[in-house]
Amino acid sequence: MLRRRHLAAAFPLFASLALGLSACGGSSAPPASVTVRTCSEVGSGGLAADYRERALVLGPLALSDVRTYEASQPLPGHVGKRYGAYEIIAVVRHGAKVAIRLPRSEWATVGLLYDPSKFRDDGAYLIKDMARVARLEACKSASFNHGVSQFDGGFVVTRPQCVHFTVTAGGRTYAGEFPAAAACKGWRPVHASA
Repeated sequence: MLRRRHLAAAFPLFASLALGLSACGGSSAPPASVTVRTCSEVGSGGLAADYRERALVLGPLALSDVRTYEASQPLPGHVGKRYGAYEIIAVVRHGAKVAIRLPRSEWATVGLLYDPSKFRDDGAYLIKDMARVARLEACKSASFNHGVSQFDGGFVVTRPQCVHFTVTAGGRTYAGEFPAAAACKGWRPVHASA
């Protein structure tokens, strides 16, 4: 009798847990994965004095060389279901915390690669292993690395498209995009000087 009461009392808990699990697993897309990097995981040096001219600047974030991308350039390449990455250093102003987010509409074909534990020597990535959100926390000191923190990584893109994402920093949201072997309306690339 005592065992039945415990089971009867536990049933609503099991039922709600089962409903929660089915709700999480019921969609075809996996739950959003998040990469978090802090000041202890930054690089330094190697930025040209004029890097911001070629970067896509969104608030305190500059995505290196993105303004040089053109729709006529091919994707980084792939081997089977593994794809190369656009190597895009995220440069964050000292003291800032930014979040790069992919909208759900991009999840099947775009992923964020800012988790060093996922870097591969062969440079070939599965989209399902990539993050949907990258949270980057810059070092606070304005004297460290000329006032910026550098996070190596990039975007993995599986098909030609205009890649869309948002950047949130300091309570503001910025819309970003770049051409990945396909045009973005109104995109004007800058040409790197030789």
